[in-house]
Amino acid sequence: MTTDKNKIVDRPIQYVCFIDFRHSLPQGDPAMENDARIDNVTGKGLFSPMGFKRLIRDYLSEVLGQPIFVGKNACFEVQVEKALDAPEDAKLIEHFRGKKSSSGANKDMEENLISEPSDEEGAEEVPEKKTRGKGRRSSKSKDVNETKSDSSTVYDLDRQVYWRLSERFADVAMFGQAVTVLSGTHRGPIQVCWGETVDPIISSRVDVTRCAVVDKKEMESKNGRNQTMGSVPKINYGLYRFHIYINPNDAKRTRFTEHHLEMFEAAMLSMMDTGRSSLRSQGCVQKIFKFEHQISSDVQALKVRPDDRLLNLVKVQQVNPNADLPPQSFEDYEVMVPTWFESAEMEYGIKISQLVPNLPETPSNVHTYLMTDKGLVKQTPSGNLEKEARTTKDF
Repeated sequence: MTTDKNKIVDRPIQYVCFIDFRHSLPQGDPAMENDARIDNVTGKGLFSPMGFKRLIRDYLSEVLGQPIFVGKNACFEVQVEKALDAPEDAKLIEHFRGKKSSSGANKDMEENLISEPSDEEGAEEVPEKKTRGKGRRSSKSKDVNETKSDSSTVYDLDRQVYWRLSERFADVAMFGQAVTVLSGTHRGPIQVCWGETVDPIISSRVDVTRCAVVDKKEMESKNGRNQTMGSVPKINYGLYRFHIYINPNDAKRTRFTEHHLEMFEAAMLSMMDTGRSSLRSQGCVQKIFKFEHQISSDVQALKVRPDDRLLNLVKVQQVNPNADLPPQSFEDYEVMVPTWFESAEMEYGIKISQLVPNLPETPSNVHTYLMTDKGLVKQTPSGNLEKEARTTKDF
């Protein structure tokens, strides 16, 4: 069954995502000299939602080629103007620039009203002459109604600007965005919770030597030995667990479509491939469980569902908890899923699945070589053993 990619997501979806890191720095804490983030009470490692969304944004931009609003070294004002570059958006760009230029003037005006008294302060108030007759109203009520009308118009224009941002930038449609000069916020349908390790971790530092110096002054002080000592923070191993929620009501606000959902799931599966660095080289997305509620009406979508209790049914335990060493890899853990998950779709209207990457099929010009008792043998795409490979030119 094919799904319309332009259809707004109309059902609640939750994910349980497991990411592990080995001999890496998952996320540094600037307040702790860039050591790994650790909860002071439990000793478990932490990973911020902002860092998770940064990995998603990098994948959207670098791999899928999608424009993103919160890019590296980005300017929000420039990003908004990019989204409003169409000729039919002339009124919106004028509205945005007008609000931006008046925001500073309004702030100065408010300060003057507070600090400086009015010229007519203390003057005797002249009572207004009462008017009689139908169809008449005071100037005060007229000003109030006009103010409400103006505020409604401004709010509608602000919402249109936010909608343009969602259409132009995939990360705004997913995570939402708040622009200072616009009214309200643009809350996104995807909300990521703090990631936490299954077991406590220990952040350590390893001393390293750099065989170079920064400037001539440092070179002269070294007397020809251009070496600099330093340290690198890391953890030995940590399995991080994330809970992610998608709200269909917020999806209507940001126009979060099925196409956005596909891109988000693809980014979750492969985001560590684009987020590798020398400090975070051994990070891997191990498992992602998806809980998809089968919603048939908007009334059902508004029902309160026990999402946390549902996701917490995915249990993790150590394979050998009495071992002398703490867990060193994902194989030291066992992820347990209740057996009744298979019948949950019929009983509770919830579809439970596990996300796996869609690996491309092997092209016809790429061959697999198998080691057999006769030596190295090339296997064709059809699975037949074609011939024995004896020289390097067969590769």
